[in-house]
Amino acid sequence: MLPEGWRQCRMGELFSNRKERGDKSLPILSVTMNDGLVDRDELDRKQDSALSAEEHRLVKVGDIAYNTMRMWQGAFGLATSDGLVSPAYVVLKPTEQVRPAFAAYMLEAPRIRHKCWAYSYGLTEDRLRLYFDDFAKIHAAIPSLDEQDRVVRAIQVWDRAVTAVRSMHAATERQASIERMHIFRRLAADKATRFAALDEVATFASGGTPDTTRSEYWEGTTPWITAKDLKGFLVDRSELCISASAQRRLKTVPANTVLILVRGMTLLRRIPISLTCRESTFNQDVKAVLPNGELDSEYLAHVLLSRQSQLLAAVETAGHGTGRLDTGLLGDVEIPVPSLDVQKRVARGLSAIEATTSAYLRRLAQIRSERTELIRLLTEPRPDRNIERVREKAE
Repeated sequence: MLPEGWRQCRMGELFSNRKERGDKSLPILSVTMNDGLVDRDELDRKQDSALSAEEHRLVKVGDIAYNTMRMWQGAFGLATSDGLVSPAYVVLKPTEQVRPAFAAYMLEAPRIRHKCWAYSYGLTEDRLRLYFDDFAKIHAAIPSLDEQDRVVRAIQVWDRAVTAVRSMHAATERQASIERMHIFRRLAADKATRFAALDEVATFASGGTPDTTRSEYWEGTTPWITAKDLKGFLVDRSELCISASAQRRLKTVPANTVLILVRGMTLLRRIPISLTCRESTFNQDVKAVLPNGELDSEYLAHVLLSRQSQLLAAVETAGHGTGRLDTGLLGDVEIPVPSLDVQKRVARGLSAIEATTSAYLRRLAQIRSERTELIRLLTEPRPDRNIERVREKAE
């Protein structure tokens, strides 16, 4: 039973399919997984289009464009300005029955996301596509326009919080980068500092993946670290853990080990480098860097972070646009090797800044989790939804 003021409908009643041709005076926009609809020129990896403006689709303020192949994963964006999008996208034009901002939040809700997956067609998940005719069949429930406006105002409080914490996190990341640059420049100018190639003072270890068909391998507590887990300077947990029997088949590294991603799409934007907080395993896309006795692991992690530009320049593109960092090139990176006492002092100072950065990252994850739950509560016809209580919490 629907709450008062709500009604059932199909997406085809809430949106029409805009198929207007583009105008060459407008910017080309792209749908991203995390930031919605953005100017293509702002992307880290530029994507040149051989299509003319007229071959692109027009998207207007208030429209929602989605990637037919990734809609079930949340690849859509609300347009805040007019622009052009790929003809492979669907452009949804909201009708008078739905506010564009409410519609965008509704499409984020887990229940609707699941329906987008269910109505997508393809032989495998990487080939699933959701065309407008199928999207239009999806059932939804919406409240009155006044209620939609109240929902939007409530969720926007969390949107502003996300923006604020992201800015603070970015500021501390910049501070850490600047401090690393200054410190390692001073070390380089010190005649007492010797330099060595990374493979002269450390060895590399490779990871792997346990048999995914054996459920008993995935019922343990040992972290199995992948690209998804290398988000901050310290890595103390993983999305997936493995059992002791699976751990015996993989390389295990102790706490305070440097892990670096050497294969994956992330390498096209940045080089994830983290330090383990506990005994861990890792997959084949990650390398462990194990220093000899004259190099401190925490210090080494900071040195490698200071070499982001050099490492990014060494990334090659493998099949399907995946980034690859050759271990030979990684081994050639020059490492300043002062005394262990100096290394530890440098590491302590830089790690203090990274602790602040990590705190902002954890807070950002918490706010995003709260926002997701809020969207679920307020955009779905639930008896326990209470906007006034949400408003009080926000204040």
